[in-house]
Amino acid sequence: MLQIIKRNRYVIVIFVFLLLVFIYYHGYLQRIESIKEEHQTQKSLIESNILNSFKYTNIVYENFEKNLNEEMKEYSLLLQEKYKEEPDISNWDLTSLQAEFEGYELYIIDQDLTVVATTYKPDLNLDFKEVPIFAELLKERLTKDEFVVDRMNLSLNTGELKKYSYMPTFDQQYLLQLGIDIKEKLPIIDQINMISVAEQLSSNYDLVEDISFYKNIGIEEKSSRKVNYEEPYLESGLFEEKEEFIEEAFFEGETITVEDNATNIYRYIPYLVYLADGEVDWWNSYIAEISYDNSSKIATLRRERGSFVVDIILISFVFLAFSYLMDKLIRQAEYIAYHDSLTNLPNRKFFTERFAKLIKIADYRGSKIATLFLDLDNFKEVNDYYGHDVGDVLLCEVASRLQSNLRRRDFISRIGGDEFIILLNDIESKADVKNVVEKIIALFAKPVEIKGNKISVTASIGIGIYPDDAQKVKQLLKIADSAMYEAKEEKNDYTFYSSIKG
Repeated sequence: MLQIIKRNRYVIVIFVFLLLVFIYYHGYLQRIESIKEEHQTQKSLIESNILNSFKYTNIVYENFEKNLNEEMKEYSLLLQEKYKEEPDISNWDLTSLQAEFEGYELYIIDQDLTVVATTYKPDLNLDFKEVPIFAELLKERLTKDEFVVDRMNLSLNTGELKKYSYMPTFDQQYLLQLGIDIKEKLPIIDQINMISVAEQLSSNYDLVEDISFYKNIGIEEKSSRKVNYEEPYLESGLFEEKEEFIEEAFFEGETITVEDNATNIYRYIPYLVYLADGEVDWWNSYIAEISYDNSSKIATLRRERGSFVVDIILISFVFLAFSYLMDKLIRQAEYIAYHDSLTNLPNRKFFTERFAKLIKIADYRGSKIATLFLDLDNFKEVNDYYGHDVGDVLLCEVASRLQSNLRRRDFISRIGGDEFIILLNDIESKADVKNVVEKIIALFAKPVEIKGNKISVTASIGIGIYPDDAQKVKQLLKIADSAMYEAKEEKNDYTFYSSIKG
């Protein structure tokens, strides 16, 4: 398992890191999407509130107007009867009639579409021919013997919420018009208006910069007007592009979205009222313009992106630190598994794997490997006399001397107790081995000083040659061990296995 982790540790580290980045990036995308959805939900709520307010206002007006229509028809029929009794309208006392009609304004419009008599003095002599579309409508009403009533709406001149009805005289000489100020008739109606709804929505939602309302009054080519509840009540002179969007929303009956820049988005939402014949009641239909300020959303997204980058940097730093520690722990575990804990020399496991590699190299090059089995003489007596602590120090000193005096390409390991294995590779003859072995023997000529004690130690070395003496690691160790015991018995410093075999 350790070997698998060792071989693939960098792949594992990269995979885990990429997996973490992917998971975090997926979470980041979800947060971004959540922010966008939240803003979109707010927009939907705002637009739904506006449309619902239009509907609510229209329903309130319709219910109120049903009763008002009946009353206006009743008064119009009374005026028609009075005209039959007195066709000369100059003899009419309009002020007295107004008192009977509970606050209604009375208008008498002649065939020239001019207001020739009225209780509302500012409209006296008003010429409707100046408003072509409305003039055509009045002509049609003058020639038909029927009562007609308009929906409530803002007066173009005063901004008052007015309602008008029309009844032609039986001889079609005059059009009898009634008008009433809705706010005076029903004071609570003043609380039901779209401007207050717009102000409330603007204060409740930071992303709403402004809400305006427009109507297409149909009196000229560019007929869009902004609705105000103060002068000017119907504001003209709109920007050409804005008027184009308003009219497109009105005539297409679809919401138009316009992105002015990265932060400002305009939505033009139509609310169209239809007459019984299916035609649009243009006078009672509106276009709502909502200006959204996306700067808060953009700032939130920017903060989220910045946070994501910072988090990725932190994750990378932490992960690199973790990877470094993990690699260090793996190397440490690997070192412990392959090295002697006392001398820090390679152990038997390391020796076996290294020897297998050196054999492959030797076979490829056609060279030889000398296996030196070194055992310290009388090491037990050192332990018994000086103690194991001193014996351990002695082993470390021997290991240090061997390491310092061998070639870099040679290999030394401690396989247990006082036994060491030395591999000499790339040798050509026994003479090469003898030179190295004699240098090793010379290392033991100098006593080792430990805790004030000078300890002399010698070693016996058995030598096996690959591939001359054996081709397997175990066989080479066995014959080198046999040669080492032969050297001990013969009191020789070293012995070649070939000399025993020969």
